[in-house]
Amino acid sequence: MERILLTATLLFLLVLPAAAALQVSPATKSVVLSNGTDTSYALRIINDQHANLSVSIAAEGELASDVALVPSSFALPAGQAERSVTVNVAVPATAGLAPGDHPVSLRVSALPAGGGGQFGSGIALVHTLVLLKPYEGAYLAGTLRAEGAGPVAFTLSLSNKGHAPTVADGTLAIDGPEGLSGSVPLGNAALAGLSDGKLAGSWAPGALAPGHYAADATVSYDDPVRGAVSASFPSSFVVGHPVAGFAAFRPRLVAGAIARLDLPVTLDWDVPIDAYADVTLLDAENRSVAETTTSTETLDPATTVRLSAFLKTSAASGNYSLQAVVRDARGNVLGRGGWSVPVIGQQLPARRVAASPSIVLVVIALLLLGVATLLWRRRKRAASPPSSGSQ
Repeated sequence: MERILLTATLLFLLVLPAAAALQVSPATKSVVLSNGTDTSYALRIINDQHANLSVSIAAEGELASDVALVPSSFALPAGQAERSVTVNVAVPATAGLAPGDHPVSLRVSALPAGGGGQFGSGIALVHTLVLLKPYEGAYLAGTLRAEGAGPVAFTLSLSNKGHAPTVADGTLAIDGPEGLSGSVPLGNAALAGLSDGKLAGSWAPGALAPGHYAADATVSYDDPVRGAVSASFPSSFVVGHPVAGFAAFRPRLVAGAIARLDLPVTLDWDVPIDAYADVTLLDAENRSVAETTTSTETLDPATTVRLSAFLKTSAASGNYSLQAVVRDARGNVLGRGGWSVPVIGQQLPARRVAASPSIVLVVIALLLLGVATLLWRRRKRAASPPSSGSQ
């Protein structure tokens, strides 16, 4: 557990400077290409760090050579200092380009001025420039998003990347756990050339079983070039969260001994999950007297899986509470369990009392004396003359 916390802390310290020290605005930019495209826009770089930074920007991608940055490197003082970078896009000809998006990544790198700084102090952010060569007819791209858990609201954001206008008509198919399925009409929307639009609908079948759901939006529209087109926009959403429980469990602990614990864990979810458990033994005052972490196993919704660990307690005999917290691989709590556990003292083997040699000799002597007395009486009786009878 300590190793997990240390790893999480290091990752947090490494990511924190990138999240709070440097800002790039806007995060993305779209430019529609045509023959002889020559345009520019401003990219703002803001330094929120308490240190002077040396900033450099480089373009990466298929059309990176058609993008110029002025300036491409500069110094940025500490404390909310801001610098505007001009991004020039000059594409002389588009005949050789395929229709669609051609992304260019503008990688913004920053180091403490002077080349100093500790491990993890470097910052790298990416601004995405999307260069679009339009389609001759109509071409719809989209993203499906689901929100809520009963009813579930669906929004299909569409973008017409072609010159021709069209009308989009959509339906949504849903497939979920326990055989639950449904269909949702999304209505229709008119989209002009190079414009955006939305389709929306909701699904309220009643109580939704927890688990993963697959959603697939099918959009039909007319394209002057290709004719009738049917496009699919799949997505997924989750209802509820996995819950871990425990089957019957009667642990037995012995003071000062190492005990093997096999926690019988069940899972209420539709897919297997890797999990482990943190186990703590608490005394009557709720103080920890022993702790351990189980092995990581794959919990299967159809079976009971045992999470195993070894627990040693030096606590005195008495009544204690055993607490278990089941977590997934990311540390999220799936379930908790508690049991009243008696800790018994170690039972020592019974001691054998060896007979004293003097006692043994006395017993033997008495036995021999008894035998000798019996033999003497028999001999005496045999030697005595028989008594004569009276006349």
